Amino acid sequence: MKNFKQHKILGSNGPVILLVLFFLIQILETQAQQISNNGTYISITTSTFIGLDSITNYNSATLVNNGTLTINKFNNSAAVENNEILATTTINNSGTFDNTGTLTASNSVTNAGTFTNDESFSAPTVTNSGIFTNNKTFSATDVVNTLTFDNTGTLTASNSVTNAGTFTNDESFSAPTVTNSGIFTNNKTFSATDVVNTLTFGNTGTLNTSNSVTNAGTFTNAGGFNAADLENTATSTFDNRGTLNTSNSVTNAGTFTNENTGTLTGINTVTNSGTFTNEGDFNAVDVENTETLENTGTLNVTTMNNE
Repeated sequence: MKNFKQHKILGSNGPVILLVLFFLIQILETQAQQISNNGTYISITTSTFIGLDSITNYNSATLVNNGTLTINKFNNSAAVENNEILATTTINNSGTFDNTGTLTASNSVTNAGTFTNDESFSAPTVTNSGIFTNNKTFSATDVVNTLTFDNTGTLTASNSVTNAGTFTNDESFSAPTVTNSGIFTNNKTFSATDVVNTLTFGNTGTLNTSNSVTNAGTFTNAGGFNAADLENTATSTFDNRGTLNTSNSVTNAGTFTNENTGTLTGINTVTNSGTFTNEGDFNAVDVENTETLENTGTLNVTTMNNE
């Protein structure tokens, strides 16, 4: 009959081996805080929770997130698809970034590639020098665009939007301060406190500004326009083909035309030191003219001072 000896799995050094394994795991976890994905396909499955310091995704790599991914810094020059929850501090994208889930950046998102939001996007600062498309819900503090930004969803900026490229709104846009030195087109609903235009601004939708619109470029209104004050500076052009309401004043030192399809109404004071042409309906309380005012339409004014 054979005698079998009973062996302990860890033997007398069991606690020491466990301690070594613990430290090895800690080292591996620390190293895994920074992931560099070079040309491979990575898919994070549903119900998976991953926390990292940084991810660099490059060289034709693809990262698909279907779980919960929390990271500090996300650098992408390849392809990223977020379908669930992505929480990060910063995103630097020069590749293709598609969001169909919930994306939250606590600091900034910088895009020089192609960025598409089809669900929920939030970041304090968004800087775009590529192609950015928002199709759903977008919220930020400040937005700076120097190339192409298209909004077909709901865009809310709590402080400012600065455009030096091409910015198109086809749904809902809201920002206290809008500064345009590029091409800005509003085709739907636009809300702001102040608007400053130095190049080209076109409105075919409804534009509401609670304070002022200052035009030092070319401004065309073919929709609904509402503001407290409108100033058209010297060498600038303002063309109204829609309905323009200013509760306080219109000041023109450039070229202002109210076309035969246009209506100027609700104006308290109109001050003209440039060229003002009315071909449609013009209604105001007081008009102060020191240069050229021509009327071939309907003009209803309580007081006219023509010097």
